[in-house]
Amino acid sequence: MTAYRIVCVTKEVRKPHARREHIVIVGVTTDVTKAMRDLTMTVGKVRERMNGGDQFFTVGPDSGKRAAVRKLTCGKCGVKTIRSRKDAVVDNNLDGLASC
Repeated sequence: MTAYRIVCVTKEVRKPHARREHIVIVGVTTDVTKAMRDLTMTVGKVRERMNGGDQFFTVGPDSGKRAAVRKLTCGKCGVKTIRSRKDAVVDNNLDGLASC
């Protein structure tokens, strides 16, 4: 099992009729003290690795708080994606990370 820190994201509209942006690529590092990406993964690869037991998380740059990332299927358009767990800390939100 490997733990990956997600440090950046790339979003795009996956289903034009829905007009909703979803994360499609993430930049990750296995060095939890580092805020720079070592490699990128598609959301499909992240979900596959989660199924295999790997863990993904974010860390807020100001708060230092860690948020686990989980698989999600969008209830509005059906896209299989990921999201950070709700914890009332804004700066570790997956949607708020810098663009890759």
